[in-house]
Amino acid sequence: MFRFVRYIFLFLISCVWFALFQPWGAFNDPDAFFHAKLTSLLAAHGPLTHFPWLDLTLLDAHFFDQHFLFHILLIPFEKIFGMLSGTQVAAVFFAASFITLFYFVLRSLKIQHAEFWIFLCAISSPLIIRLSLAKASPLALIWFVMGIWALIGRGRPERLPGVAGGTRAADGTRAADGTRANAWVRPYVLPFLAGLGFALSHGGWMILLVCQVLCLIGEACYARIVDEAPWKKLVSLAQVNIIFLTGLGILVGLLIHPNRAQAIPFLWTQVVQVGLVTPIGRVFLGQEWLPIAPQKLFIVLAPLMMIGFGLVLGLLSAIRQPLDRLRARQIIMLAFPAAILLAFTLKSYRFVEYLIPVSILWFASVWSLVDPRHFWQTMCETWERLMFRVYPFLRRIGFFILVLLCLSVFVHDIRLAFVPLHTHIRPFDQFQLAMQEISQLAKPGDRVFHSNWDQFPQLFTLDDRLRYVAGVDPTFLLVQNPELSDLYRDLTLGRTTVNVVPTIQDRFGARFILVEPEGHEVFAQAVRLDPHTSRLYRDSKIEVYEIKDDLDDPDVE
Repeated sequence: MFRFVRYIFLFLISCVWFALFQPWGAFNDPDAFFHAKLTSLLAAHGPLTHFPWLDLTLLDAHFFDQHFLFHILLIPFEKIFGMLSGTQVAAVFFAASFITLFYFVLRSLKIQHAEFWIFLCAISSPLIIRLSLAKASPLALIWFVMGIWALIGRGRPERLPGVAGGTRAADGTRAADGTRANAWVRPYVLPFLAGLGFALSHGGWMILLVCQVLCLIGEACYARIVDEAPWKKLVSLAQVNIIFLTGLGILVGLLIHPNRAQAIPFLWTQVVQVGLVTPIGRVFLGQEWLPIAPQKLFIVLAPLMMIGFGLVLGLLSAIRQPLDRLRARQIIMLAFPAAILLAFTLKSYRFVEYLIPVSILWFASVWSLVDPRHFWQTMCETWERLMFRVYPFLRRIGFFILVLLCLSVFVHDIRLAFVPLHTHIRPFDQFQLAMQEISQLAKPGDRVFHSNWDQFPQLFTLDDRLRYVAGVDPTFLLVQNPELSDLYRDLTLGRTTVNVVPTIQDRFGARFILVEPEGHEVFAQAVRLDPHTSRLYRDSKIEVYEIKDDLDDPDVE
């Protein structure tokens, strides 16, 4: 009973914590508007089979709702709190759910000081940001952690909730209290559920399979080097079964998906052409897909780096004897996915959301090999030898200096999350007045030419009768219409300044033009001065124009 209350308490505290980071009444990421609107359409009309709002892109003919389960789970929140506010409340709920599940996994793996590690996870600025964007990231991380836990946790006795008699072993052996261990609870059900949920919730399910295979390679290395196992016994059949069941769950998820017929072309574009190839320069992608400088990554991961440095000292000075071989096996298994996720993160910053949980699992496993008392005693003696004899006054204030240093790093890390989440935000009503002017004149099916692809979710939310140019990801326009994609880029960036409005009407079939002049000054000026446009709306940040019907009249100069 106490354990159950502990998880409820952690969930509630996490809800309060992530609520503090939400920019209520606005979203930091435009994709949140897209998820909110798609959920509303799903609740009203059922699963979408095509996407006519972006008919120039790949999404029209090959629409695949990669976040289908996420949108299903958003429906009750939108019913209760409204479309946009409900999505924001759900972001807090799912973020807290991930933290609670991760804490449960840490405790089930018998990680020492699990409260500290979950605290470290909750204050990690990159993870706070990713969990707070009102996107599917928290749900994807839940399935990801479940899949990793099912693999690395095999063989360690644990208490599973809802099991009378207490302790059971995940590998099916008899537990210490004499009860028969259930062989299917974690090794067989969890990987299948993780794969199934991941495939229905997020298009990045492949990363779970990659990390599981890397864990298996790590186990093979441990078996060969440490246990000196023969080549035929490097990999256990049970581990292979876990990966197979994860893949089976993913396959079932894709087969029961309402857009299953379009899964391959969509995922090829999303995973390969956006995630791996990443056409930087050809289109302007979101910041999450761009590389991050190693020094910047070091700054945002400063608390983890500090902990890593402490763990190195602990292994050198206070390692437990005898060695916990099961824990050592987990450490080697996790090292491989941690390394590849670090490489992925350096290429595209969005992978940091997977890097942090795996790194914390790895650090926590390493810490389990350290004797805390011996480590603390050794560090105190070393500090006294190095500092107190030279600067005696540090004997009294040295501990407080260390505490202040740690607090300053943690406060700085929290600031790194809070400030970005509350700057460059997009209020719910940002385009409301501008779109009202368009909606009053527009007929169903009219196209709006907007100056940036990431404006689409907000415009789509305000008027779903109209069509737009690009959205969700600019690569979908590039894949379907490369020439139009390049023209769209050149027009909006001011590289093409001749016959701008006629080109917009002829090549894109647009009737309205919406411009945010900041960053598009040349384009805005060209549209503003063209005699064939009529301004409908203008404020300090947005301008809206209608293309006159007489544009094609040869008598009009």
